Amino acid sequence: MADISDKVGSSAETNGVLSNEFATTALRNLKEPSLFIQSQAFIADKWVKCEKTFDVFEPATATVLGNAASCNLKDFHTAIEAAHAGQIKYFDETTAAQRGQFLRRWNDAVLANVEDCETFFLPINSQ
Repeated sequence: MADISDKVGSSAETNGVLSNEFATTALRNLKEPSLFIQSQAFIADKWVKCEKTFDVFEPATATVLGNAASCNLKDFHTAIEAAHAGQIKYFDETTAAQRGQFLRRWNDAVLANVEDCETFFLPINSQ
């Protein structure tokens, strides 16, 4: 795994606080930028662009990383209903072995993108 300075340069940390440039530099260096989705929510098997968004901050410096979808109550209910129906259908139509295979593929996807995951989680967990 790469050191934090490999991702954002030697000035990543100043007096124990991550620099303001960390987030923007790190996000520019993502291997898979499609993992950083902004302004949309995944609802009922599709990406939905919401009217409103809110800023997502890097907590140590209050640097705005991007924005996230601000779903309304209708979106919330649609997402819950779709997730509930999907969970029931998924368990009815798959075996425990198939669900285990899915979890293994998910694990493999996380491991294949571990450096990008570090970029997202390192600033939050290092405080």
